[in-house]
Amino acid sequence: DIAQARGKLSEAEEWYRKSLAIRESLAEDTNTVEYRRDLSVSCNQLGDIAQARGKLREAEEWYRKSLAIRESLAEETNTIESRRDLSVSCEKLGDIAEARGKLSEAEEWYRKSLAIRESLAEDTNTVEYRRDLSVSCNKLGDIAKVLGKLSEAEEWYRKDLAISESLAEETNTVESYDDLAVSYYKMGVVLRDRSYLEKALDIFTQLAEQFPDTLSFRQRAEIVKDAIQQLFSDN
Repeated sequence: DIAQARGKLSEAEEWYRKSLAIRESLAEDTNTVEYRRDLSVSCNQLGDIAQARGKLREAEEWYRKSLAIRESLAEETNTIESRRDLSVSCEKLGDIAEARGKLSEAEEWYRKSLAIRESLAEDTNTVEYRRDLSVSCNKLGDIAKVLGKLSEAEEWYRKDLAISESLAEETNTVESYDDLAVSYYKMGVVLRDRSYLEKALDIFTQLAEQFPDTLSFRQRAEIVKDAIQQLFSDN
């Protein structure tokens, strides 16, 4: 994980493969839920490395290995953890399909992830699972927007925004306000509504001032400024 965070992907892959080898042995020797889940995590990590290196086919292979384990565990245990793991695998395969331009396939994976997350959010009502649900709505909104289905995109973004507003008010965390600003930005773009974009800009600007060492907030503020300029240059 440290090597990956430092951008040393080859080194990260070496460590993850060492971990994978041990976990494959443990899963085979014990066949327990714990060690099989560990194995699925290793497959996911190697998929993440492959994706970061642009090796989408290899990433898909790793994610499908993880998915197979997680489908089995979810069916076998039906725990909250196993269901969430399965939703993550579906989302990752959706990301790969989207990156490869297979938007219909991506939408299918995102909808599978969404169905699980709707159930988890309803069953638990926790911040974590409600945020997962907002992410799924966001991704389905993005797919609809790319496909030119702007009304559908708006519906998904509104669902995402409702959750994001609720979580920001409830938790008052940096992550929640970052999510909220992104939601405002996407609503503003799809509706061509300046008020949403200005709300997004206000939040990103405040975050950039509070955390000057975090470049992403400044970068996002600039993206919103550019959108306002492009959409409303005549005003």
